[in-house]
Amino acid sequence: MEENIPTSTPEPEAIGQLTDDVAELKAKSVSGFGWSTIQQIVGRVTTFVVNLALARLLVPEDFGTLAVLGIFLAISAQLADIGFGSSLTRSERVDDADLSTIFYYNIGMSSLLYLILFIAAPWIADYFRNPILVSVLRVISLSVVINSLCSIQGILIWRQMEFRKDMLIQLATGVLSGLTGVVMAYFGYGYWALVGMGLANSIVRLIGYWCSSPWRPKLIFSMEKLKLHFGYGSRMVGAGMLLTLYNNLMTIIIGRSFSMGTLGLYGNANALYLVPVSILADPINKVVFPILVRFQSDKERLRATYRRVMRFLFQLSCPIMVALIVLSKPFYHFLYGDKWMEAAPYFQILCICGILFPINSYNINLLEAKGRSDLHLRLEVIRRVIGVAAAFIGLQFGIYGLLWSTAITQVIYLFINSHYSGRFIDYPLGQQLGELFPFALMSAASGGLLWGLDTYALSSLADFWRLSIGSAVLGLTYILLVYLFAREDYLYVWGLVRHYVLRRPATQS
Repeated sequence: MEENIPTSTPEPEAIGQLTDDVAELKAKSVSGFGWSTIQQIVGRVTTFVVNLALARLLVPEDFGTLAVLGIFLAISAQLADIGFGSSLTRSERVDDADLSTIFYYNIGMSSLLYLILFIAAPWIADYFRNPILVSVLRVISLSVVINSLCSIQGILIWRQMEFRKDMLIQLATGVLSGLTGVVMAYFGYGYWALVGMGLANSIVRLIGYWCSSPWRPKLIFSMEKLKLHFGYGSRMVGAGMLLTLYNNLMTIIIGRSFSMGTLGLYGNANALYLVPVSILADPINKVVFPILVRFQSDKERLRATYRRVMRFLFQLSCPIMVALIVLSKPFYHFLYGDKWMEAAPYFQILCICGILFPINSYNINLLEAKGRSDLHLRLEVIRRVIGVAAAFIGLQFGIYGLLWSTAITQVIYLFINSHYSGRFIDYPLGQQLGELFPFALMSAASGGLLWGLDTYALSSLADFWRLSIGSAVLGLTYILLVYLFAREDYLYVWGLVRHYVLRRPATQS
């Protein structure tokens, strides 16, 4: 028998219940976007500050040592969930039988995976020719079990669009785990500081979700429910596994082909470029996905939502990443000093990826919202085959060839993702690219002006003033260009700012 899941509201809705009140949905989505944006900004700033402190206290080799274990933790996390989380997220209704069944499965599978990693640790350490990895892996892999204990609570908070609650949990997690890592690094624990930070992150999140969610597991385990969610989840986990293997394959290639120091530099640049990308993409995707699910049967409304959000994402991500590309060297020197300057060119190339990454991530949301996990899996296979081939071709030209291969593959992914997502909503690839091109052109023009100004007028200034003046010039130039040549988008964004940020009456619908 289906049971209601308790919430903190006086009149709780059933989980996943649809609403036909568009105004309410819009208000929820904007509010959710606001809280998610705050979460991302605060979380990323916290992570950034922590990583900055750790980079000053540790050496690139410490980060490289931990990075090689990332693939084992990531794969274990995927197998522990096996796509059940995605299935619960998109289901219109779930009950205690669904939730409890998946909860117990997650615990059992994560415990089994930890045992496997514990036993396999010596062989993994031998493969990387680093004996310290035995104890490191056995300790850090405890996070897989800890994370499984709060996965359901996290899903419920997300389904109920309680983004303020999620923001507070993530803030506490970032601050407390970051303090753990910095304190341990300060007292000379080296790479163990990174291990301690990872475990603290999982523990604080566990406490936060259990204290914030009223749901508790029941003594229910339904094979019928397990099979139901496995049908969708197994296909999603296949795509997730391919993505995980692909992302961490780059780490393994660099670690095996170059050095732990080079891997540490790459990891630093990769994490840094993801800060602005995640601040932009994650809150938007997080809020928009449940809306796409609600509109999945209404092609007109789905296309309108998809088109507006895609344009919004690109017109934000493109100028920001262009600014970082142009100002990469003073940016890196200001943050890290001479110690990490070798990572600045890596960061510059990865920022090219950052221009398209939010769009590519958003395109996948549409496939998931439509329930086309089968197509998602097939496209993921195609994309990763292309990515791996490009990586091995790029490797022949050294570390820079490898990095440029990632930028090229993002362009290829854009064509693939946009083509297939557009088919569902009658929004052809050519039309999508045609709408994005003006913003790319305006960003390039703004970036060209910034490059000339920085090269010939600002290069003698301190890093802080180069960054401040340069960013202001590019931002004002870009806003002016958008106002002149894409006024509809300018007025739309300004209307949202006036109404939801400045709390002034809206002048447009």
